[in-house]
Amino acid sequence: MKKTIATALLTVAFSSQAFLGLFGDTKSTIINTSSKASPATTFTMAYKKATDSDWYQASNCEDGLSKFSTVDNAIMSYNSSIEFAARNKGLNCPLAGVKTEDVAFIGYTPVHLCVAKGSDVDFGQTKNHTLGMASMYATKEHENRMNEAGANVTIVPYSGSKTVLTALRAGDIDIGWIGSGLAMKHADKIDCKYSTDPAVANYIGKKLPGLTVPDFRITFVLYGNGSKPTLDKTAFNKFLKSKNITEVPVSDESVQGVIKYVDQMFSAWSNKAK
Repeated sequence: MKKTIATALLTVAFSSQAFLGLFGDTKSTIINTSSKASPATTFTMAYKKATDSDWYQASNCEDGLSKFSTVDNAIMSYNSSIEFAARNKGLNCPLAGVKTEDVAFIGYTPVHLCVAKGSDVDFGQTKNHTLGMASMYATKEHENRMNEAGANVTIVPYSGSKTVLTALRAGDIDIGWIGSGLAMKHADKIDCKYSTDPAVANYIGKKLPGLTVPDFRITFVLYGNGSKPTLDKTAFNKFLKSKNITEVPVSDESVQGVIKYVDQMFSAWSNKAK
């Protein structure tokens, strides 16, 4: 009798777990469209850990959107850099059309403009200097706008902030365009003379007042197609602080602000800019 009851209880327990697994306890899937060297991938991985979600690494943003359309409870990790790069390549990966109610997070981080420790290299010097930055921004028009503002640089493309930092420390480039969080982490090894954050004293807009988009930032947006996962806010907020990422309240205005900002970058720096 006892054995029969125990067997029945186990059967009910298993059935309940199976039911929850099929209908009520499905994990979210985070879709990452950024390169491994990008600060955006670090951000996406932190959200994955804070929500205990599954991971999908897209080959590009269009692949990511295709996956998003076929997976339940998917979360797209969008960032302004990816859309800029996609539009430059003729890909279609817009934030426009995403409903505000589907957005779980909006936040942004500036970049730092850094030199080797102790270096006296600066913008505007007589000598033309090399400026390493992520390849998506390393367009001829971006270089032209920098030099029109008095920078006197030649832009050298890299896969992302991590490879820019490596090149800067190796002496392969004179100045590095590096994600704020990574630059702060290595502050003992490099000197970051400028920031694209308008609120700080060393704002690049003061050094190069004619610079287009001096308030450059990478803006992160997370949006989903199903139920939002449970978020470990303590862990995630700790990550945001460590990477100098400022969270923005989600609203129609803030979503539209990201779209307008990408339009601004595209009109100033893209290969199609006039």
